[in-house]
Amino acid sequence: TSKSQQLPGLPAVNNNLADLQRAFTDPAISDLQRRDVTVCRDPENTIEFGNALSGSIETATDLLLVYYGGHGLLSPRGDLYLAIGPTDPHRLNWTAAPMQAIRDTMLESPARNKVLILDCCFSGRAIQALADDDSVIYGQTEISGVFTISSTSANRTAVAVPGHPYTAFTGELLELLRKGMIGGPEYLSLGTIRRQLVSALRAKGLPTPQTHGTDTVDLLD
Repeated sequence: TSKSQQLPGLPAVNNNLADLQRAFTDPAISDLQRRDVTVCRDPENTIEFGNALSGSIETATDLLLVYYGGHGLLSPRGDLYLAIGPTDPHRLNWTAAPMQAIRDTMLESPARNKVLILDCCFSGRAIQALADDDSVIYGQTEISGVFTISSTSANRTAVAVPGHPYTAFTGELLELLRKGMIGGPEYLSLGTIRRQLVSALRAKGLPTPQTHGTDTVDLLD
């Protein structure tokens, strides 16, 4: 999340984080315990952000799930950066978390299954980079065995509807986790979650999530 004075506030992201943690540790939804979930809210600098991410990566063995909600920013070269507390849009190299570093860190994880969820502007760039050989950020997020979900396409902004407790994408994700699918399976695979999110958001005229799955991790439930 980001609280930089140079970037507009996103109060809904704090609700995203709190209620995703509750959902992921709800015995009716998953087997995760609160000790299995690390929340890094409003990190003061890239070191704090990196330490939180690295700590989770070092301890994950079965599932590594990384969720980011906040501002996605592009450098003049088209590189994707994730804003944190002190991010200055004019000094991304020194004040924001580069997607390349997150990619490299996730590569080090011994986890058998890896999931990356990006709820931010331009998050579709992470997907575009996987499929476009000519992209200046080709390969930034190409992580073996990772299922990547972005809240929007390469050039669209993510939506935070005024007065709503969550951002549009994460709100639909929480709705699906809590209520499941009418007539659907008891356990939802990542592939099923992807399809339901696309359908629900498209029906509301909201940005369509982009996904990229490698190997068979999209079958994980």
